[in-house]
Amino acid sequence: MSCLNPLRIESFRLTLFAALGLAPLSGCGGAASGSGGMGGGSPANGGAMSGGTGTGGASNGGSGTGGSGTGGSGTGGATNGGSGTGGATNGGSATGGTGTGGASNGGTGTGGSGNRFPCLDPQPIKEDLSGGLIACSGGWTHRASDGVCAISVPRATVLPPSQFPEYDQCTRDADCTEKPFGYCSGPNTSGGVIPSNTCAYGCEKDADCATGTLCACGSLTGTCITASCRTDGDCEAGFLCASYLADPGCDFPAYACQAANDTCVTDSDCAPGKQCTVANGPNGRSCQLASCAIGRPFLVDGRPRLAQTLPRNDWLVAGFSAPRDGLSKSERARLSAAWLDIARMEHASIAAFARFTLELLAFGAPSELVCLSNAALADETRHAAQAFALASGYAGHGLGPGPLDTALGVGPFELEQSVFNAFLEGCIGETVAALEARLALDSATDPEVCRVLAGVVEDEARHAELAWRFVKWALPRAEGSLRERLLKTVLQLSDSAECQASSRPPDATLKAHGVLEACERAQLRRSAIAEIVRPCLEALLQNTPGSVYAPNTSRSTLQISSSVA
Repeated sequence: MSCLNPLRIESFRLTLFAALGLAPLSGCGGAASGSGGMGGGSPANGGAMSGGTGTGGASNGGSGTGGSGTGGSGTGGATNGGSGTGGATNGGSATGGTGTGGASNGGTGTGGSGNRFPCLDPQPIKEDLSGGLIACSGGWTHRASDGVCAISVPRATVLPPSQFPEYDQCTRDADCTEKPFGYCSGPNTSGGVIPSNTCAYGCEKDADCATGTLCACGSLTGTCITASCRTDGDCEAGFLCASYLADPGCDFPAYACQAANDTCVTDSDCAPGKQCTVANGPNGRSCQLASCAIGRPFLVDGRPRLAQTLPRNDWLVAGFSAPRDGLSKSERARLSAAWLDIARMEHASIAAFARFTLELLAFGAPSELVCLSNAALADETRHAAQAFALASGYAGHGLGPGPLDTALGVGPFELEQSVFNAFLEGCIGETVAALEARLALDSATDPEVCRVLAGVVEDEARHAELAWRFVKWALPRAEGSLRERLLKTVLQLSDSAECQASSRPPDATLKAHGVLEACERAQLRRSAIAEIVRPCLEALLQNTPGSVYAPNTSRSTLQISSSVA
């Protein structure tokens, strides 16, 4: 699996340290070239990125971020299944022992004595006529056995025209004949596609699905979904082939074996803004940041809020078109869907910055931060228009956003919560977004896509810096408990499981057009949080008046920086 050049991550970290006044610069000058940095030449981004030779030492623990908590009862020791706070969270059961993990074992449901998350109150799913899928309390499922799904198509039912009949692919199941088990599905209002009647194709048994998927039975047919196991029998004794949502924030259903070091089984086991998912099957389930695509998420109650997609041309950039030559119909469809995800997230980022500007005004922030927030809002509007234009070009027709639900998403404002949101949306979300765009740009070959991504890289880097500057300004004015909340959040995210590449070769078409693999993005998020977000937060807390931050509660930043590729 390809990964971002470590020098780019180091350069980004040094940029933030310089912008926050946390590290000395040798010969600082705003007009430096910034070679090797994220933006590559913009005075706004490049000057700090050129850096000084002495900056790395200060940012990598020279000012006391190291500490001595690499073992024993600290977070590091707990990660390895020892005693202490982390031990209770991550479970001594990871090493096969008893302790906290063992105390949760042996429930009345299915799953053996080594399983921290057995299936409680197991119930067959009535829509699954094969009887293989079992529902567990808490809203997750496992697959006890495979079978043959009942097929209820084609039906004689005729669907009425949708709200956008010109985009309807069908009115009855008999219209869907491209693949076996076709049926006409009514409008999908989830947002990623135009709400129109579309053809869908199912499966009858696992053999109808590709390797790495299984056939999950439903009311009409089965559906092929991502899976690294097909039944409980594929898993180690006592563990289940259990459901999860792949690619946090995107809500793609999938199945994988449970593991002894699982720290969650559903999203309810995670803090707000995170989702229980599998970064790498052997490493088990862990809580990951719910961020689906490039851009600053518009979080409401910890979940990204997105608009649905509608057919329209008034969000497209004039004279802008995505290349379609040499692409098959299925490739264009996948690229359009991928860029629609990006476009919807960028569109939601407009709302996030609109809210952020109101927060800055409400708290009496400096005018410079207000100006930068308004400029960022304009940046995100441009990003959304460009992404919708790319999605439309691949699809062959105009696509744009529908209304965005902002209910409960704006005010009243409370400083501590606003800072926490800015930390999730900006310090983490925008930092990751800038690095994702940089990695996508490194792999892309299409000139139009590269032009879009190059602008996104520079803009998102500035947006991340703005979020950090706001947090620095607000921390002395906020309650002391906020510091602990921020540190706890970043420590939890730093310990997320590492993702390993699939055995399948990467999709060269997607990468050439600026779309990253899900696992590649998960690994990048992990590296960004460990090597940029965490050390910057640690240094900021140490330099904040009234801070009670104690660096010896975790592994040193220097060790993290040297151990994460």
